[in-house]
Amino acid sequence: MFAEPDRWPHYEDGTSVPRFQTYGLQHTTDSTNVTGLANLPLDVLLHIFPDLSLIDTVNTSAVCKSMRNLLTHEDTLTTIIRRMVFFGSLRWIKPCVKVKAEVEDAREALLTWVQDQEPPPPQDPLLLPDFLWIPFVHACLTKSDSMRNRKRLWNMAKQLEGFWNDDYADMRFNYPTNYSSETDHSSEEADSDSEDSSVD
Repeated sequence: MFAEPDRWPHYEDGTSVPRFQTYGLQHTTDSTNVTGLANLPLDVLLHIFPDLSLIDTVNTSAVCKSMRNLLTHEDTLTTIIRRMVFFGSLRWIKPCVKVKAEVEDAREALLTWVQDQEPPPPQDPLLLPDFLWIPFVHACLTKSDSMRNRKRLWNMAKQLEGFWNDDYADMRFNYPTNYSSETDHSSEEADSDSEDSSVD
């Protein structure tokens, strides 16, 4: 059944999100105890994960206990999800700023995910520090047919964009060569015609 792709979920009492098992590891500055991805600075990791899907990011937490503690920590996961929505793989969640009605409808729903909303703030709810990112995105991905359809349409648009870019790149790099060769042939024919006329 088709669901309109512009109906953001509202916060409901009792909304919950999956809880992750964590490990009681001691935080240490000794990098010799940590290997691989977990040895990278947090700032670097926060640039990597937003480009991955949320599923891939969560799956990365299975690499080792240190990565699991890092990626399932509420503050870290909130930061990653926020960056995914603004710059990465979850950009489809944001309302289209060029569609005024969509922005207004989204604002009404998004305000329900702000912990302190009295009085309603004037700015975009997604920019507020008290926005409940983890339960909101969980609701978009698992409980909202509208948002799942929005994601499907977004993926279709990105595929078409990819096809267009590939075709445009082929045309851009191949057409000038063909065009120049055709131009050369035309000029050669014109020169030969002029020479023939001069001989006559």
